[in-house]
Amino acid sequence: MTEDLSFRRKPLTPEQRQARDAARRIEAEKAMRDHEEAQKAFYANKERLRAERLAREAAAREGLILRGSLRQYSDAICPCDAAG
Repeated sequence: MTEDLSFRRKPLTPEQRQARDAARRIEAEKAMRDHEEAQKAFYANKERLRAERLAREAAAREGLILRGSLRQYSDAICPCDAAG
């Protein structure tokens, strides 16, 4: 029984190998640049969202402090409202 070995690839010439390697190198560099750009965009967005969250939390905290101090102030002026 003889096997059909026609499915094997033909060996590449040195010029073809160099061209393939150069193309692969260019593709790899492009993929790395794209990945770095995506990472920078991701972290920039993450920092922006973090800053927004911290600002919201600070505003909420300030609102609670202001409401609490106003409540204490109104209780000091008219203790009848606090009891009622």
